[in-house]
Amino acid sequence: SWRRLVAPEGKLYFYCPELMLYTNTYIPDALAALGELEGKAKSLRKSLPEERQNTSELVLELLPDNVWGYYFADTAARMVFWNHAIDLADIIQSNPRFVVSDNHLGMSFQFS
Repeated sequence: SWRRLVAPEGKLYFYCPELMLYTNTYIPDALAALGELEGKAKSLRKSLPEERQNTSELVLELLPDNVWGYYFADTAARMVFWNHAIDLADIIQSNPRFVVSDNHLGMSFQFS
């Protein structure tokens, strides 16, 4: 039950309400990987604390080299998080941007 949506800037993305899952992966071209995508989403969601299970949306994307990238967005707490430790230096180095404040740095991570 995937829904095709369009972001305000015109970019196409997909949403599955049952899994509370968003992806930029083009579903019609990725039907073979759809089971893997949904399986990965269920696996990641199982590791969430119970109090976050119903308030956290998952963003999941198949990256180059067959690696899954993801983050959770807790809509109640208004925060983005991962289920495992991440190296922020890697994120900063792979997404060099001019950052003018700590708040701007936080937004840079959210929209990378």
